[in-house]
Amino acid sequence: MQSAQFRIIKPFLLLISVLTSFAVAQNLNERLIQLYRSHDLSKLKKELQGSAARQNPLTAEFFKAVFLEDGQAAKEMYQHIYDRGYGKIKFLAAEKLQQYYYARGYYITANKYQKYLVENQPPAQTEEVDQPVADEQDPSRNAAFYIQVGAFGMKENAEQRRKFLKLQNINSQVIKRMINGKQFFCVWISGKKDLEKTLNYAEQLKHRFDLEYQIMKK
Repeated sequence: MQSAQFRIIKPFLLLISVLTSFAVAQNLNERLIQLYRSHDLSKLKKELQGSAARQNPLTAEFFKAVFLEDGQAAKEMYQHIYDRGYGKIKFLAAEKLQQYYYARGYYITANKYQKYLVENQPPAQTEEVDQPVADEQDPSRNAAFYIQVGAFGMKENAEQRRKFLKLQNINSQVIKRMINGKQFFCVWISGKKDLEKTLNYAEQLKHRFDLEYQIMKK
């Protein structure tokens, strides 16, 4: 017959076991996402093979889709993850869906996912780099959204992009950001207070100057 003390301790030990398993799974998911973000696909594939049993089902589905050659099948898996997931894995699925629809010219549908990405992006760790007085006085600096048109490992390269934009009468600023633990110098153009107008402006810049962009909230 179990003692009263054992009956009290047993649920506690079970709770500790569950929490430990959850923490291990969370750390695994973070490690897989970091490998994916750093484009280290060979190491990611190896890590996936050795940790399949410990993956969250939606996380496993996402990385399975990443390695699929059938784009339509992958898109359907990303949609399933987006509809049922939450947090980082839903965010990653939204990125994939935005890229899929944009590449196929379905810009309205792509913008739906772009809006989700902007509204749910994690806070950016940023630090403004010294800028010329003309840029500091730019009245559009207080915009609600910014258009990132380059992320460079060297400040000099970011400054070249900023100077190119200046020649086109487009004011911009260089922002120092930490991305996946690495320092980048990012070029930001002030957007609009309205997300839809900012997206339209970003599309104009892309078509005019062939600049890939990312919408940011500061």
